[in-house]
Amino acid sequence: MPAVVQRIYPTEIPRRPAFVSRGQRIRFYVLLMAVLVLSVCTWARGRGYVSDLRRLLRPPVNAAVVSSVAMTYPPDGAIAIPGDIDIFAELKLSRGGGGIDAASARDAEIVLVRTSDQSVVPSKLTIASNSRVKLKPSSRLEAGTNYTFYIGRGLRDRAGGEVTPCAISFATAAPVDPNIRFEKVQLNAARDVGFTCVAVGPGRMLYASADDGRFFRFAILADGNLSRPAIFDSLQKAEKGPRLVTGFCFDPASTPNEPIIWAAHGYCGLENAPDWSGKITRLSGRNFSTAQDVVINLPRSVRDHLTNQPSFGPDRALYFPQGSNTSFGAPDAIWGNRSERLLSASILRLDTDAVTPGTPIDARTADGGGAYDPYLRSSALTIYASGVRLAYDMVWTRDGELYVPTNGSSAGGNAPSESARLANIPISEDDWLFRIIPSKYYGHPNPQQGFYVLNGGNPTADYDFAEIAQYEVGTQPDRKWTPAAYSFGKHASANGVIQYRNSAFGNRLRDKLLVCRFNVPGDIAVLQVDAGKVTSIGTSIPGFAGLANPLDLTEDQQSGNLYVSEYGARRITLLRAVQ
Repeated sequence: MPAVVQRIYPTEIPRRPAFVSRGQRIRFYVLLMAVLVLSVCTWARGRGYVSDLRRLLRPPVNAAVVSSVAMTYPPDGAIAIPGDIDIFAELKLSRGGGGIDAASARDAEIVLVRTSDQSVVPSKLTIASNSRVKLKPSSRLEAGTNYTFYIGRGLRDRAGGEVTPCAISFATAAPVDPNIRFEKVQLNAARDVGFTCVAVGPGRMLYASADDGRFFRFAILADGNLSRPAIFDSLQKAEKGPRLVTGFCFDPASTPNEPIIWAAHGYCGLENAPDWSGKITRLSGRNFSTAQDVVINLPRSVRDHLTNQPSFGPDRALYFPQGSNTSFGAPDAIWGNRSERLLSASILRLDTDAVTPGTPIDARTADGGGAYDPYLRSSALTIYASGVRLAYDMVWTRDGELYVPTNGSSAGGNAPSESARLANIPISEDDWLFRIIPSKYYGHPNPQQGFYVLNGGNPTADYDFAEIAQYEVGTQPDRKWTPAAYSFGKHASANGVIQYRNSAFGNRLRDKLLVCRFNVPGDIAVLQVDAGKVTSIGTSIPGFAGLANPLDLTEDQQSGNLYVSEYGARRITLLRAVQ
């Protein structure tokens, strides 16, 4: 072999001698090609670049063309799914992918997760075809439970193209609880208005705010129906035009004859909204004729993330959620490339004893050219908790705990980082229920506050609570990060929340949390709270389903009836307790 190599690799290739026959020439070139291929393979194998000739000769993969999940069963957001199903993901493979790489499927994070507590469901994974993976749960899925089918990093096709991470949520069918039932009653007095918040106030009157800045007051009749409303436009007059009121609450000093409202509101529009246009205003006096700003120049996203529904806490301070300006913490085109502000994506606390209505706090912080500093000991407005992306409402429970349903982001945004910024995140975020602890961080990054890691990071190679697959394994969550008490799954849009107080139905609903799920499936979820742990009761309650974008709700504690703002239908609906 060395002699042949010496003979066919001279320093300069001579002309072919005249006596060489055609057959000899063919054998020469075949031998030359064989030696070249063998030499290259031996060199490449020694360097660890390839393991066999087939891989060496495989055409290169265009890095810009990756594999992705084309469809799943169940589809994202599906409800009433049987508990004994096989779960599929059909892949759209990269050009020349040649099918799923079986070895990568064994090592990849392909799991089924019980969404509420992020626990992994034991399952068997198989490759059902060149482009399909199947997950078979080891036992029947629980009824009335949300699950997440998660494909993390590591799944590849045979050409080496990695599958973009994907996660979808679905819910199994829930049995009906025959012991609890509500009937829907349409209210002619409360229709054709975009009601944003409802609350039963002093004197057992139903109050509602509208998305143009008006307030409505209805008398509650004996059968739960409502009288014709009194309508108050004092906020519109004070602002010289419409305002988007997102919520309000009553001052603890309110009486039936002298109710006092604290309202959160912003620029009246959901596109191209100006930053620093959020406010807290106190409304008092006859027909709420006195409108006094208490806080001005609160942050505002370019779209529908505003200063949201306020609530007085056990300490008589006013708490309210301030929405984020971004999808995942870093500027993105979806949200007008607006940055997070020092006060955004937070639960804020206002010491009402330290403010003077009519002499408002200017909350514009240094990152927006202002001077407000929430960290000073003398500051009346402070950051109570961080990383709460978009909470519309909150509830203080009997035991003094604060629970906050929070909307997660859809896919496509960016996350900031001190070292590893994430761009175009392909997985939608869950909607969470947080049990808020002061000074803790709940997962939405805000560089202005020094928080960079999205949710739970990616600390281990196994599935982790609130894991972000795009992070490298070993990425730890922020040290102040506190996992959610419960997850609603994706695209629920969890908004209005109350704790039911009436003893109806033999106390079967008493102290449960009732949460409006605006999008999926358009109903009221019922959650059991035990010592900070939250679980779904796993049953369907007649009257709670089939609502048109339920945004907010309130309870008439005397009757046990509920009033729900169906924002999609522009009306308030009575859910009358049937006992």
